[in-house]
Amino acid sequence: MSAAGSSRVVARDRRLAAVHEAGHVVVAAHFGLPPARARISRVVAPAPDQRAWTGRVQCRGLDVLSSLERRMLGCAGAAAELSWQRDDIHPDHWIAADHMSEADWRLAGCDPGEPDDLCVEAIAELQDLLAEDGPLWSDLLRQARRLIVEAR
Repeated sequence: MSAAGSSRVVARDRRLAAVHEAGHVVVAAHFGLPPARARISRVVAPAPDQRAWTGRVQCRGLDVLSSLERRMLGCAGAAAELSWQRDDIHPDHWIAADHMSEADWRLAGCDPGEPDDLCVEAIAELQDLLAEDGPLWSDLLRQARRLIVEAR
């Protein structure tokens, strides 16, 4: 891959990591949780099948969430990525695409790769909230830009 092609892949990975973590942040705020802290960082020597950027989010106050809200918060990063890519937020798609980390699954309250019926319901809710014309779209973009700037 050329240097220009490689830098485009790294930039795409940075945007996806930022959008993913921003998804968690804006959904946490939507539920009235204390402000979530998120960051993205470059992966040192990523494997060929690994993204060049990764992220982390910390949310507090999870004990006030319903089971559905907890699933939504855990799935929010994957749903945000797929919305940003204007891709289908169908449960089979994001599970097969491996958009959720083990930490995301734990946040959702599910075993990795084992969504329950509430996860499917959460995805449907997130599809409306995080869509380009949805109520959280502008917040999602604003938070993603903030994460990218902070990571420079």
